Amino acid sequence: MPLQDVSGNGIPDFIDSAMVIFDHVWSVEIVQLGYPAPPSIDGTPVEVYNVYFSNLPYYGLTWFDKEIPALPGENYTSYMEVHHNFSGFYSPGLSGLKVTAAHEFHHAIQMGYNVRSEDFFFYEMTSTWIEDLIYPDINDYYQYLDSFFREVSNTSFDLYNGTTLFPYANMLYIQMIEKQFGADMVRQIWEKFLSVDLAMEAIINTLAQAPYYTPWQESLNQYGLWLYYTGDRAITDQYF
Repeated sequence: MPLQDVSGNGIPDFIDSAMVIFDHVWSVEIVQLGYPAPPSIDGTPVEVYNVYFSNLPYYGLTWFDKEIPALPGENYTSYMEVHHNFSGFYSPGLSGLKVTAAHEFHHAIQMGYNVRSEDFFFYEMTSTWIEDLIYPDINDYYQYLDSFFREVSNTSFDLYNGTTLFPYANMLYIQMIEKQFGADMVRQIWEKFLSVDLAMEAIINTLAQAPYYTPWQESLNQYGLWLYYTGDRAITDQYF
């Protein structure tokens, strides 16, 4: 971890910056977007969330901790572990910390929405989308797009097997519906997790309800159109 302490407050400047970044992420995801704070062991929202810095080989991880009997379904308390300096990553330094904070903190929120392994594709889609929503100038997700466009024509929309990066780039679908209907629609999809069995049901049911009234097949066809008009075919101020 960079130990420089220009402020002279006895805390490395990197950690001072991290506190500002995580406070901002909390403000956007909870206060502005309306998601509940990550759950505590009694099912109520936490007031403080634990983040640890280490030399792990990833940007960050959100760890399951204890199951929460007070909430319906399967839900967990959690804590976060993030890289100690983000050196050598696609988005290095504080840029890496920013997108990691946004991404992993939403995973912590998701653990209060009924955890199901078959829905993990939507966990990664949402967390990657929210990186770009909070920090649109970093674009860390660009690193996933080359392989995504090679796979998209023969890969299931809800693919998640723990090895593919497809769901991270598939955040483009959420980026599309956010541009069409607003960011609140994404939170409404998550709220459906409490009453349906699968993430795909939550997506389809939310699309069908007022004020969207969009059949899933139509939305998927629109996604194909949006994906087509990228690269050399991009049209200024339309699609992505």
